[in-house]
Amino acid sequence: VERGAVIDGAGTLSGLDSARIEWFGAVGDGATNNTTAINKALAAAKKVYLGSGTFYVESSITPVTNNEIVLDKNCIIQANANNLNIFSLDTVNNVSITGGKIVGDNTNDSFTSGNGIYASTVTGLKVEGVTITNIGDNSGGAGILLYSGVVDAKILNNSISGGTGNSGASDIIVYGACENTLISGNDCTSSNDIGIYANAISSSLGKMRIVNNYVANHTRHGIVTGYDTYNSMGVIVDGNNVVDCLSTGIYVQSNEAAV
Repeated sequence: VERGAVIDGAGTLSGLDSARIEWFGAVGDGATNNTTAINKALAAAKKVYLGSGTFYVESSITPVTNNEIVLDKNCIIQANANNLNIFSLDTVNNVSITGGKIVGDNTNDSFTSGNGIYASTVTGLKVEGVTITNIGDNSGGAGILLYSGVVDAKILNNSISGGTGNSGASDIIVYGACENTLISGNDCTSSNDIGIYANAISSSLGKMRIVNNYVANHTRHGIVTGYDTYNSMGVIVDGNNVVDCLSTGIYVQSNEAAV
């Protein structure tokens, strides 16, 4: 591909080792809808670079198996749509998302907030060094939501802020049959319901570590495990700094978590 070239057309390109979203027509001007261009790049290459700029999207970015997604430190993914999972991973494996910033629009009262990064039935997910802001409102929503069937996930050194609302709105949620999850080194400072929320984790799976996170400013709990009478089997909560949460810092509803 020549420097500056744009790959366009109705066909599908695949098999590249790496690609830049700009090759597929993405424009970081904060106004152009870049969803199609980004998803074409993800389908075409294993490693995909998102450059500097504000890349506006109106529907979900959908990684495929073995994608390594690298956001420039000055890359912003800006969403302005109702009930949107900005990154949506469903039944894929070995995906990483690193760097950059994901920005929602929970200040728009006409929208129902979705999630910054949503994953279901995914093995081998890593989210590292991502800044996520303005996700979650009174209808719920999370910066990062792992929703059942997520195995071997690493949520590392992310910064999540600007979330609001109650009804379970949280910075990080792990729900259902997820196994071997590491949540470490994250800053969770939204003024929403809960900082880190491990809910309904199957007692036969578990193996979750919530360690060395900074959690502050939440309107109910800092960290919750086993909420609503579900088990916290195999959950380790250790070395976290939890401050200024109105109800409790760390809430363990069952006796099967190690704190």
